[in-house]
Amino acid sequence: MRCIAGYSFSRVSFSNATLAEQNCQFCEAGSYCIAGVQQLAQLCPSATFSDPGSASSMDCYESNLVVSSVMLPISTSNFNQEAKDLFLTAIASSAGTFKYRVGITGVTQSGRR
Repeated sequence: MRCIAGYSFSRVSFSNATLAEQNCQFCEAGSYCIAGVQQLAQLCPSATFSDPGSASSMDCYESNLVVSSVMLPISTSNFNQEAKDLFLTAIASSAGTFKYRVGITGVTQSGRR
């Protein structure tokens, strides 16, 4: 199987080990996918980033990492995937960037004040 540039090869196995599907998936942000037979995504070099669908290492650009700690009035059990998605969308909008350029590296429950 051959994927076009900007897509990477992926192999999806099903619960029945005799069945497998091979397909090409859109290259994720932070990596690049050159065209080729069964080509896997390549990570951008350290301190660089790329947009989704990047096809070359030339698409990786220098990036600035901003780390922030935020306390929210919500329990970790209620901070589900939907809440995280809404939070990331709000942070990205406030920063004037795309949601895929914002991430959550960890969530911890803190004591009440």
